[in-house]
Amino acid sequence: MQLSREPASNDAQGKSAEKELAVLRLIHRHPDVSRVELVKQTGFSAGSVSGIVQSLLTKHLVNELQGRPTSAGRKPLALNIRNDAAYVVGVDLGSFYLRVVVTDMLGNILQKFRTETNLLDGREKCCEELSTSSKRRLPLQKFRSAG
Repeated sequence: MQLSREPASNDAQGKSAEKELAVLRLIHRHPDVSRVELVKQTGFSAGSVSGIVQSLLTKHLVNELQGRPTSAGRKPLALNIRNDAAYVVGVDLGSFYLRVVVTDMLGNILQKFRTETNLLDGREKCCEELSTSSKRRLPLQKFRSAG
């Protein structure tokens, strides 16, 4: 029995996304990191890192600032996560309360609220309350997805 494989383009897209995520994580863990440092830490080629960083800049997930001075040559550009690139929402739907917390990309709490729920009213009513409360209180244009 032979297993079917995804087309090669999907494999390439998946590897590209994995590399992008690896670079994004390094930038998150090491603020003000340079592209040269990313090449050393990832083992990716300079061209690959440059392309990945350009993609992250285009998606407005990172920004570049003048970096630390070095002993020779021009100053490297420092890369940082844009804290305002998107928001992350955490939801706790309990028997008595609905709790929501919103953070920026760096984990800074921007907003949190709690509202009463009554699970006896049913799931649909609780989900409706979540939607209504969220729309009333949260800047939805910065949300990328919900799950």
